[in-house]
Amino acid sequence: MKKELWLFTRQFPEGRGEAFLESALPVWCSLFERVRIFPMFRGLGSVSLPTGVEVCHLWDDMHRTVPPLRTLAALPQVLRTMVDRGGTWRMDLSTAQEAFSHARQLRFRSDRVERFLQGRDPAGIAMLSVWMEDWVSVLGGVKAGGRPLRFSTLAHGWDLYAHRRPSGRIAYREAQLRQAAQVLCISEHGADYLRAHYPQHAHKVRVARLGTADHGSAPWSPAAEVRLASSAYLRPPKRMDRLIDALHHIHRPVHWVHFGDGPDLPTLKEQAAGLPHHVRVEWRGAVPNEGVIAHFKKHPIDLFVLLSDDEGVPVSLMEAASFGVPLLADDVGGVKEVVTSRTGVLLPKNTSPERLSAMMLYAVDTCSGDPVFRSGVKRSWRSHFDASVNYRTLAECI
Repeated sequence: MKKELWLFTRQFPEGRGEAFLESALPVWCSLFERVRIFPMFRGLGSVSLPTGVEVCHLWDDMHRTVPPLRTLAALPQVLRTMVDRGGTWRMDLSTAQEAFSHARQLRFRSDRVERFLQGRDPAGIAMLSVWMEDWVSVLGGVKAGGRPLRFSTLAHGWDLYAHRRPSGRIAYREAQLRQAAQVLCISEHGADYLRAHYPQHAHKVRVARLGTADHGSAPWSPAAEVRLASSAYLRPPKRMDRLIDALHHIHRPVHWVHFGDGPDLPTLKEQAAGLPHHVRVEWRGAVPNEGVIAHFKKHPIDLFVLLSDDEGVPVSLMEAASFGVPLLADDVGGVKEVVTSRTGVLLPKNTSPERLSAMMLYAVDTCSGDPVFRSGVKRSWRSHFDASVNYRTLAECI
């Protein structure tokens, strides 16, 4: 095991979308003498970190590029980066200018990493990019400059599947796969996708599952209401409007609690206002992860619902399963690796509102109140998504 771990994140410990690192850090801090975090840019809010974790901001302006003289000195690398970008930018002046500017940004960031590395031996440092995005290109630029750098990258969903981008492609993808020592996909689905689309790099691809901590089991007691929970950043791909449509077809009392805000929140609130009076909706907004955990610990939940149009393996599903809460989700991406017949109900992607409502009630009536089933959900989580096991395994990989 190497002495240090360097994590290259989007915003963590600030911002949103990287809460899984809160479960990973205690494990990694027990395995490495030092853990350093390098955020790509700043975000709102911040989470508390284990003692001894150091956050290193290498720049204040994420749009900063190398100055003209440095651009000339590094012109071969800048031009190489533009070629590595791929696509048809060479036929379009405006996109060529954009490619040149971004290549200069990446060169600036690579220079800052190289400066930070001065006097340090990379051989004793385990390096992990938390996403297969710009950090991989930055570290690749350092490696291309002659540093004997070995680094790995996680790959989730948005950073993995080209079809999730409006352009249908991901810039620098071939170069990123060439530069990284390992690509650690959080799902079998993602690993199969990369192996099929980039067979020349298949030997670098392996599965490294995320995980969540064990906070115990959720309480449960019978109630007249159907108690639903969901957690997501509210934007179109999360398709929470489908849940609202389905609730129009449930004629029993319902109490739905949603954690998370986002640009779709005002529209969804307006749509939910038209639900029948027997359906209560609580919009909790952007609650810190510990607040979500506290809710699961104290309040009975019959069913956790996720209806995204694409996913990796959502941490929200793992977290709900860790409490023994039955799951209902669409069969997209790697969702079926956590939602099985042992943990809940897996639905076809575009289930009708009527069918969705019927399957929610089926899950509630057959799974939620069954202590044996709920114990099985917890057991399945422990076998596949226990943070204490998975993050130790991941650390050993890198």
